[in-house]
Amino acid sequence: MSEAVKKQIISEIKRAKYWGLVVDSTLDISHIDQLSVIFRYYYNGHLYERFFCFLPITSHTGESLSTKILQLLEDVEINISNCRAQTYDNASNMSGKYSGLQARIKEVCDLAVYVPCVGHSLNLVGDNSVSECIDAVNFFGILQRLYSFFVASTHRWNILVKNKGAKVTNLSATRWSCRVDAVNDAVKDYNGIHNALLELENDDNQKADTRHEAASLRKNMTKLEFACMAVFWHRVLHKFHRTSKYLQKVELDLNTANNMLQSLVTYVQELREDFAIIECKAKELSPFVTQAYSDSGKRKITQRLADSQTQTQNLEGTDKFRICTYYVIIYKLIAELKKRSSAYESFIKLFGFLADLKSMQKSDLQKSAGNLVEVYKKDLENTFVLELEQFVTLLKEQSLCEDSTGDSLCSLKVLNWMVDKNIIDIFPNVFIAYRLFVTAPIANCESERSFYVLKRIKNMYRSTMGQERLSSLATLSIESEIMRTLDFDSLINDFATTKGRKRSFVNKK
Repeated sequence: MSEAVKKQIISEIKRAKYWGLVVDSTLDISHIDQLSVIFRYYYNGHLYERFFCFLPITSHTGESLSTKILQLLEDVEINISNCRAQTYDNASNMSGKYSGLQARIKEVCDLAVYVPCVGHSLNLVGDNSVSECIDAVNFFGILQRLYSFFVASTHRWNILVKNKGAKVTNLSATRWSCRVDAVNDAVKDYNGIHNALLELENDDNQKADTRHEAASLRKNMTKLEFACMAVFWHRVLHKFHRTSKYLQKVELDLNTANNMLQSLVTYVQELREDFAIIECKAKELSPFVTQAYSDSGKRKITQRLADSQTQTQNLEGTDKFRICTYYVIIYKLIAELKKRSSAYESFIKLFGFLADLKSMQKSDLQKSAGNLVEVYKKDLENTFVLELEQFVTLLKEQSLCEDSTGDSLCSLKVLNWMVDKNIIDIFPNVFIAYRLFVTAPIANCESERSFYVLKRIKNMYRSTMGQERLSSLATLSIESEIMRTLDFDSLINDFATTKGRKRSFVNKK
């Protein structure tokens, strides 16, 4: 059955012609590194990201991974020269410019453009921004300490829940934006968590170290700095988490993904002017939060300069927190977002005009189309420019192909519109250009989802399962949509023919 599913996927890939590659790896319960292989392609009016198989690997070098993948493609007779994009995480063995997997694949197929996973890029934005500021590191460290403190004892947890159903959540170690749950709980149940800590702190029946830890955590929660961080990260993570979930959609193209990253840049820039609002909300978060910063009561330090003049350091309280903490995080978030989005500039520069056909000047349209033909000489004919001019005239009369904002064209909708109107033969190169555009994966979420299936199939009760059986069961589970369309009568006949006895046995008396 799994072979029949794979044959169907191979058939669809060959008919689609152009495809993108997505791979990622993880350890299974037997400590075997499993490489998940996903193909992305446009076929029959739909954009698919199909799981193909798990490959066992013994090395993470770009050379070893490329050898495995190229051998697989050769075995199943999928032409590597039709690969137009590849998407992996930002690990050096995958993204390395000279010896990474993407570089090895490009040596074989120079048109296989590398697109860093948007989800991982967004994750790195958060990680790097937090690590830049000690107050941010301390904030998330306290959240983790709160979770560890309460889950370590059922008695402590019951006291927490007793305070108006308060709860704390573990920080996600895999996806940075998922920390939104922990921050949401802290903001929503601020008073409940504080009261639970106060009760444990004053409980003479508790051990001394438990009371001390409760007092330490409660003291941190009363600081205005902690409350400001809670309100600020609640706003930031809410937007980042929603964007991260949106970017996991298969039907998105890279232009839309890049626009979402740019919208985050704009949002964070606007947050810079909202410090007073955030500080005000932090003070109103709980009656236990102090109304001044921790260093407000400290005496000013006077510096004596060489020319006998004196200079007083005036940075304290609100100004110090705003400049040394708030602005530092803001600037780092903006810098990281711009840095990560710049990785998609070359691809967007080539294909981005396809999303703005209605508003482009004729000269700009001809120039952009000419640049695309120059790069994809094997796929596009010189008549592409003329086709596009006529196509734009036809497209301007339509309103069905715009995205939700109405500002740019949705590439997938354009493709489906061309199929519905049966105009592919009139604009063959335009159809190819849009297929090339949507073939580029924007994230490797499908490969990560396959790991959950891997854990369900190969678990502690079935840890010695063979590789072929594991990969086959995973294919049947993940691609169950294809499996349900198979002709089982034909499969049974094929199985009987293959497994039937080749020699008849006569029972001699």
